[in-house]
Amino acid sequence: MTYPIKSGYYFNPAGKYTFEVTTVNYKTGQGKTKEHEELVNALINSFRYESNLIYIDGSNQAVNIANGSYKTPGILTAKNNKGIGGKELISVTDYRI
Repeated sequence: MTYPIKSGYYFNPAGKYTFEVTTVNYKTGQGKTKEHEELVNALINSFRYESNLIYIDGSNQAVNIANGSYKTPGILTAKNNKGIGGKELISVTDYRI
């Protein structure tokens, strides 16, 4: 694919992403730490997909990818992950702290 992307092409960076977060912390006891949990949650919450493409929902209405008004970009995150037709489009599948 040539860059910049030619008009009429749809570039979608969707896929499966895998991350492992390891923190090294000198502590006196075993178990979870609040700092590690905050770091993992910040990483998960940093994923955001935004699109201004227009889609047609099950009722033949024009919507954005987040099933909202087509006049504004649709934004999906790990917390707000439902898209057109209520389908889950972003998911965290193996969440361990």
